[in-house]
Amino acid sequence: MLPLIETGKRRLSLRSGERIGEALGINEPLPEEDWRRQPLEISEDMVGTLGACLAAVRPIAHVRS
Repeated sequence: MLPLIETGKRRLSLRSGERIGEALGINEPLPEEDWRRQPLEISEDMVGTLGACLAAVRPIAHVRS
C-alpha cells in the first residue's frame, strides 16, 4: 500500500490520515474539503513530503502492533 500512496496511485483514508496525525502529535484536523477534493496533479514535492511522513510513522506503528 505504501508504494501506491507514494506514487499517488492511492489516497489515504480519512481515518488513516487521523492516525498518522495522532502519531505525529498534530492536533488540528485537515479540513474535510481538502480530503474530498480530487487532486489535479500530485507534485514530486508532495509525494516526497508524504513519503517522509509515512517513513516517520512506520517505526511508531510497528512498535504499537
